[in-house]
Amino acid sequence: MSALLAQELDPPAGAEPIEWLLLSSLPVDTAEQAGELLQC
Repeated sequence: MSALLAQELDPPAGAEPIEWLLLSSLPVDTAEQAGELLQC
C-alpha cells in the first residue's frame, strides 16, 4: 500500500489549497512513479 499526499499549487486568491490523500496498491519508490500516479 502506498500513500501520496498532493496539494493544489495555485489556489484561487483567498482560498486554501485543496489537499488529496491518495491510496494505491501500486508501489511508489520514486518521485517519477508518484508523478505517474498523480497524472491518472
